[in-house]
Amino acid sequence: MPLDLAFSIEANDFVDPDRAYDLYWSRVITSKKAFICPGADCSAQVTCANLDKDVQNMKVVPHFRVIGAHSEGCGIPEEAPFKEVIEPAAPESRERQTV
Repeated sequence: MPLDLAFSIEANDFVDPDRAYDLYWSRVITSKKAFICPGADCSAQVTCANLDKDVQNMKVVPHFRVIGAHSEGCGIPEEAPFKEVIEPAAPESRERQTV
């Protein structure tokens, strides 16, 4: 199941594939594999397919794919659609927010 959202390690933010594409070509993101699952306590690696392709050479739009498996408590099962709910982090916290 492709993800609609992933956490970018390099941008330190949750991004969708379109935003990831823009950040890649702006050189904020340098690796298409520097993403992780947005689920709580899940560190499944995510890649953004077609991130490094020029628009004219794309057959499929950029999209996220999970590499490996989600953790048990992830909350993003393979079969069910994902509902995004962002919980705010404490203002002084530099940790990523849980989706």
